[in-house]
Amino acid sequence: MAAHKQDLLEAAIGLMALMGEQGLSVAPGSALQRAHDVLRAWAAGIRPAGQPDFGAFVSALEVGELAVRILRLREPVPGMRGALADLARASTAAESQRSDPNDVWSHRLLELRIALAALSFAKDVELDEPDVKFRNVDRTTSCLVACKVPHGQPGRPTPATLTANIVKGISQIRRAALGRRSPEVFGLVVLSQRNHMSHDLFMPPLADAERVRNLSHDEVMAQLSADTDRMRELLTEESPHGGSIAEDVTAELVSLGNDDGILAGVAFLQGSTFIKDGRLSPVRRLWSPWPLDDQLLERLNGGLQYPSTPRAAALEP
Repeated sequence: MAAHKQDLLEAAIGLMALMGEQGLSVAPGSALQRAHDVLRAWAAGIRPAGQPDFGAFVSALEVGELAVRILRLREPVPGMRGALADLARASTAAESQRSDPNDVWSHRLLELRIALAALSFAKDVELDEPDVKFRNVDRTTSCLVACKVPHGQPGRPTPATLTANIVKGISQIRRAALGRRSPEVFGLVVLSQRNHMSHDLFMPPLADAERVRNLSHDEVMAQLSADTDRMRELLTEESPHGGSIAEDVTAELVSLGNDDGILAGVAFLQGSTFIKDGRLSPVRRLWSPWPLDDQLLERLNGGLQYPSTPRAAALEP
């Protein structure tokens, strides 16, 4: 694991250097600076001061992985500098914890994850309206992605906030599609589940890390499915217009298809979490009134994995 520790640390250092080259300063106390400090201590074989909890340790790993992916980019991605500027100031930079409603980075992180995933298989990837857009390899199919991180009080999204996020995402996709001349345009509203997940189960204090190690893959996936189901159940609530919220959203998606020729759907993307085999795995359940391009969606989902780092031993900081 020594090489792995050093790789993540060097990636964090490299990302900070890249920001410096672009005139961006990493804010003291920012998530990136804290992750750098945790990774440096871990690589040196010492426990960081303050006995950080398991969530902080995992956050540092996620930031390191994000840095690895950014540094591997072979060509500039339009809009990337703006994302890095937000990262330099972000107070949280991992999806393994709930986000602050006032922290714009929670949205930017989701956008960046989707864009980096698309780069594994797509062309012309841009961090631009609606939030991310790209073309399939043959450049005949365009995909417009709106990224949303629903919040609520005291933290979990409510039916109203969830619906507002979906409807806003659909509107963004409609605006971004104006004037496009692709044979096929797919739209996707990606909703982060980070504020509607059982983080306490997946990220207990470091002293209880044994409990995480002993969770079976099936147990973790069952809990993730339960979290997703609870989020989906919000859409069965009654809407202000009568019927369910899901029916209102479906009507918006049907209108987008019939009026604008855009086949769109909704995806739920969980916050990253440890599972027994050591991978950080997103869970996506697609909801759409249209038959979408399954291959494109599977490629996007595959690109959201973190395949580069073995993590079984990473539970030992």
